[in-house]
Amino acid sequence: MFSTLKWKLEIKRLRQLSKQRGQPSLPELVEGHSRHPAWRIKVPGREDVYMCSPYTTGDGYVILVDAIKFNIGWLQAGPGLDDSCKLRRHMPADYKFHEAVIGFKHGIENPVPLAEVNYLEWGRRAGIRFRNGMTRSFWLLAHDAPAFPVFTDCHYSIDKLHEMAGLAEPMPVTMI
Repeated sequence: MFSTLKWKLEIKRLRQLSKQRGQPSLPELVEGHSRHPAWRIKVPGREDVYMCSPYTTGDGYVILVDAIKFNIGWLQAGPGLDDSCKLRRHMPADYKFHEAVIGFKHGIENPVPLAEVNYLEWGRRAGIRFRNGMTRSFWLLAHDAPAFPVFTDCHYSIDKLHEMAGLAEPMPVTMI
């Protein structure tokens, strides 16, 4: 019960922050990087970081998300799951956080793969669930990245993720 209250308070705080902040700037698609599409992500007070599609081709979509709304959608899945979102102040304590620190230092030469996420509904719960990339998402959120791309190959998730956390433009990008 106590941890659920903390989640609800964090969601309320993030919703207020989202209203105050407005629309974040879009991650920039880096042209001609390699056969993997890559994006430049602005991180306040730090050098830009780079992420790339986890696949060169295939049936999947990249969705550019507002980091705060994405954080809210992940928190809404609730505590107590293997892929539960941590409260922001606890994210740097994740046991693999140091790996994300190292991964993002490589820059455009070796971009970090996008997190692979889905939107799921089960019982009374609904929210963002991860297949891969939790720690890199913790790093982005803990460092106040305003927006970043995520990957999904679940057709049901595309509209739900875009509705929940996607930036108004562009619509999800197909990876063909």
